[in-house]
Order: sequence, then structure tokens, then C-alpha cells
Amino acid sequence: MTTPNRQIDMIFGSLESAGFPRSLQNMLLPEWVTTEVLSDTAASSEIATILAKRLGLRAAPLFAASPRVESLRRRDIKYKRSIPNKSKNLKAASSIAVSVAESVASACPVEFRLFGDRADVLRQEVLSSFPGNWLGLRNLLMTCWSHGVPVVYLAELGKDVAKMDGMVVYTHSRPVIILSKASYLWAWQLFILAHEVAHLALGHVTPGEILVDEELSEDSYALKDNDSDERQADMFAIELLNGRKNATYTVLDNRVNFRELAESAFQFGKAH
Repeated sequence: MTTPNRQIDMIFGSLESAGFPRSLQNMLLPEWVTTEVLSDTAASSEIATILAKRLGLRAAPLFAASPRVESLRRRDIKYKRSIPNKSKNLKAASSIAVSVAESVASACPVEFRLFGDRADVLRQEVLSSFPGNWLGLRNLLMTCWSHGVPVVYLAELGKDVAKMDGMVVYTHSRPVIILSKASYLWAWQLFILAHEVAHLALGHVTPGEILVDEELSEDSYALKDNDSDERQADMFAIELLNGRKNATYTVLDNRVNFRELAESAFQFGKAH
């Protein structure tokens, strides 16, 4: 029977109190960290270092007599699109996303170029550089890469870890876009990507800043948001994807069924 390691328990406990669930901590530890390893006092500093590195935290404060959580870098974080009474604790997800973004940014070989601040001009660039029948997820992703802006999809962060839908981390060298919405629909991922691109194009996030869109959904849609940055980003995304401002769509027959609606949308999309 192994003896509990009090120092490790204190480290785990301080991280959990700071918003990093045990399930996430366990997921971030390598496979060789077994129950026996956790009982070894000598391994405490190495385990604290691993967790700190992967969560973007300072290691020394975690290994203090009274462990405390300190971020590695001081960043300004803008939280957007929080739905009243549904706000999430995004500290854990944000920390992971920042660490991933910094690693990806340091490895990106493409020189960073700013996006222009006009949706119609950017739309023309996407369709001329990466032709297709429409502006979709594939050619917008390729345009981001050609501008030196990596896009990362964080699909799963473990049980009890709340995620944002979209995020921009502006590292010292370039911005990185994070997509995290739990949806298999390309249309959702496309709209969120267009929305985050809009934030960059319109100068809503600058070097050293992080912008987090907590939830982009029908409950927090466009033009209903009191935040002017969010309304501008929605309008930019709508024009970028549709080729015209204030694009809205209606059906003449209110009794249309879902098959007819889907077919009409598909045919209209191909034509326009």
C-alpha cells in the first residue's frame, strides 16, 4: 500500500481551488506518473513542473510550503458573449489554450500579415486565392494560414472542464485562433472562425491580449449584443460569408418542412 504524498496533495488541491479540475490535471500528466510515483516525495517538484508548464503557470509557487497558483505571464483577457446565468469558469480552458497557442505560434513558418478591415475585400482575397463555389471553412482556414494565423481546434479538455466557443490569443509574434465549440457542423465552425477573424481585422485584440467568446449561439446572436465589438464582428462575419451586408433569409411559405428548407437553402447557396 502506497503512502499519500502530502506535498502532491497540496499541489493538486491548490490547482483545483484555482479552477483546474482533478480530471484535467490527471489528463495532463504523462503515463509514467503512476500511483507509486505520486507517493514519492522526490517526484513532487517534477510533477509540479510538468503541470505548471502545461497550464502556463509558474512552477516555484506550486512547490512552496503553501502552494499557490500564479500565471507565467500577465495578459489582458477580454471575456465576450457571456449569457446571463450561464457564465462558465473558463480559467482552465483558457490556460490550456494559451499554452497551445504559444507552442503553435513559435512553430509557424509563415510570416504574419494583418487582415484588411473590409469584409468585401477579404472575401475577394479568399475566393481568388483559394477558389471554390462559395466561401467555406476550407478556404477561410487556408487564408488564415497564408496570413500566418494558425487555427487550432481544441475538441476535448476532459470531464468538468468548461470551454469557450472561440478565442484569439495574440502572442508576441502572431495571433492564434482557437475553436472549441462542441459541434460537428462545419457551418458553426465556419461562422465562429469568421467572427474571430473579424475581431483581428477590426483591431479588437492587440499583441499581448486574449479575447474569449464564451458562447456564440442562437441565444447570443448578432446584433442583440450590447457590446459594440461583438456586433461589429458579427456584421463583418455575415458580410464575409454572404457577400453582402445585413444578409437575412426568409421563406414565403411559413409551413415549409425541414427537407424543403434544407433543399432551398442548398440551391440558393450554390447560386449565390
